Amino acid sequence: MVNPDPTTAVTVIKLSGKALAAEQQLDKLFATLRGKNCLIVHGGGVEADDLLKRLGFTPKRLNGLRITSKEELPYIAGAFGTCGRSLQARAQKAGLKALALACSDYEFLKVSRLAPEYGEVGTCKPHSCRGIYDLFAHGFTPLLCSLGISADGSLLNINADDVAAAAAAALDAKLIFLSDVPGVLDAAGQLIPSLNTQSATALIKSGVINAGMAVKVKQALGFSRHSHRPIVIASIFDEKLTSCLNDTAAFGTAIEA
Repeated sequence: MVNPDPTTAVTVIKLSGKALAAEQQLDKLFATLRGKNCLIVHGGGVEADDLLKRLGFTPKRLNGLRITSKEELPYIAGAFGTCGRSLQARAQKAGLKALALACSDYEFLKVSRLAPEYGEVGTCKPHSCRGIYDLFAHGFTPLLCSLGISADGSLLNINADDVAAAAAAALDAKLIFLSDVPGVLDAAGQLIPSLNTQSATALIKSGVINAGMAVKVKQALGFSRHSHRPIVIASIFDEKLTSCLNDTAAFGTAIEA
């Protein structure tokens, strides 16, 4: 899907659960986004894990993705929804016309179920960006939660990185992943400024890049392969963040297939 107005730049920012707790940094980010077409994607993994543990559940993952049982889904949805509304309140306080949405709202992304071993978990792909562009035209900043509804009416938990990549593909947008780590780190814990398919594959195979970061890097490579754009993985605490959003500085790890 291609941006119908190539003169209008769009940025998709994915916020990790830990980035959602960085209140001062979020305020700076939102101030920078005023007047820009930006879509923000969030999950709420930190909050969901905390709630599930307090309720006696043991969070489980498979290949870096959260396994979601039918019993856990209402609590995960509640945690993600609370994160979305809290984020909306903070964004509105900063002057943005923020609107909290599920990723399937406005038929933006089409949601389908993953393999049964993941439980109530789905994936998504671009479907129709008309509604999101209408929101941009009216000055709104969409906040997409990583929950969606499939064609058969099932509510599904979706990996937020998957949602961000699909959203960026739909909008032909620049894609930035923000968490509390400076980017992809090498075996010595040092930042890797850039990765391509060959170097990333080698680091994943050796185990240096693993678990959730491996999922994120693979997703970034896939997006870069189709969009011909680099994807940035960086920290919300990076002092270069606001200048990077204005295309005046590089930060984090740039991944390009």
